[in-house]
Amino acid sequence: MRELKLLHLTWVWTCALCALCPVGQAVSAPSSLAGWNQYKFDMTPEQVKAVPGIAWNPLKLGTVPLTPSEKENGRISWGFMSASSKVTLYGHAFGVTASFDPKLTLNDIAARTDGDGSSLDDCEQQFRMLVEAFELDYGPFTPVQSTGGRDLRRATETTVWRAIAGAKSKYEFDTLHDADGSDSFVARANRTYGAHVIGIGMSYDSSLKDNSLVAAIVGSRGCSLAFNFSR
Repeated sequence: MRELKLLHLTWVWTCALCALCPVGQAVSAPSSLAGWNQYKFDMTPEQVKAVPGIAWNPLKLGTVPLTPSEKENGRISWGFMSASSKVTLYGHAFGVTASFDPKLTLNDIAARTDGDGSSLDDCEQQFRMLVEAFELDYGPFTPVQSTGGRDLRRATETTVWRAIAGAKSKYEFDTLHDADGSDSFVARANRTYGAHVIGIGMSYDSSLKDNSLVAAIVGSRGCSLAFNFSR
């Protein structure tokens, strides 16, 4: 379910990456998605490394573990590179990973923050602010799935749609009822360009247990924010 698997690093953008930072005013939403800023889909690992700003760890080859959603959509990654330090963006320290298809061309850039001890309300507010920031650059985002409930890993899931005051975007908010009686929470919003997608997500595990449902899905406990650009 959660295509929101995004990773860790801590580093401040150089001037070469200032274009990645929010500027606080809306721009015309693009009609197509070629990648994330200077990182373009179909780049080779060497081309990704050549983009100024982020230092990358060596490319790792082989089958990258897929999320349930990626399996459903038939996505296959055969290599990935993680940034060697964290990236500060929109006020948060993100880990960034570049994933490559079997031809070793870029098909996904993903980022995730470490889980922290924020309250659920604070976590959701941080997520809403992240969606608003992306809306300025890419236009309105929409919920990932329709309202209603469905079974997820033997847990009960309740899904609602929520609006963001002062913005056009809406998002999906899922309450996941773990078998032990505790609740976990996930929020998601997408903007699609044909087969290309920008995804933004939040996960919150109130129990902070290693075996919780959210920890099993996204690999993080506490409050974690994530986004990805994929084709």
